[in-house]
Amino acid sequence: MFNRTLSFVSRGMRTRARGFWAAPYVVAIFLILAATVLRLAFLQSLGTSVVFITFYPAVMLAALYGGLLPGMLAALLSVVAADYLWIEPAGSLFINRSQDWLAVAVFVSNCALMSWVAGKLRQSNSRVRQIQDSQRRELEEQVAERTALLHASEERLAAALQHRADGIRLVSESGRARREGALA
Repeated sequence: MFNRTLSFVSRGMRTRARGFWAAPYVVAIFLILAATVLRLAFLQSLGTSVVFITFYPAVMLAALYGGLLPGMLAALLSVVAADYLWIEPAGSLFINRSQDWLAVAVFVSNCALMSWVAGKLRQSNSRVRQIQDSQRRELEEQVAERTALLHASEERLAAALQHRADGIRLVSESGRARREGALA
């Protein structure tokens, strides 16, 4: 589950890096529309008791995908959708009860905190990827350098064996020549 979340975060960062700066905002709008449709289609029995229940996950996903600003856009759109559809008087963008104002304030503050944490997670993930990329490049350079040294050493050994007229003489422990000839 955690790896999927990091994958989702990374996908959002790569999308921004490629120049699709609006993609996280489009994703935020889509997620809030999906949360609204879900609430309308499947959760009618809830009435106005838990107005923001389907919006919390949508805001979190928008923040994970795009960071603080897309998360806050999702929170704002959630408040507008909830106010228009479920907060009395329904069908208007007016809030007149103090408990509804409190619910909106709690929702927005929770969303701000979630979006901030998701933004920090994205920054940390970005730093980890930069460190990994740097270490990977460093290791690739070291491998290439050592491979080149190994090839040069092999070439020197082959040249030494090839240019040696009488081959290599092996000497036993007592100091006597055991056999003559090139190494295979």
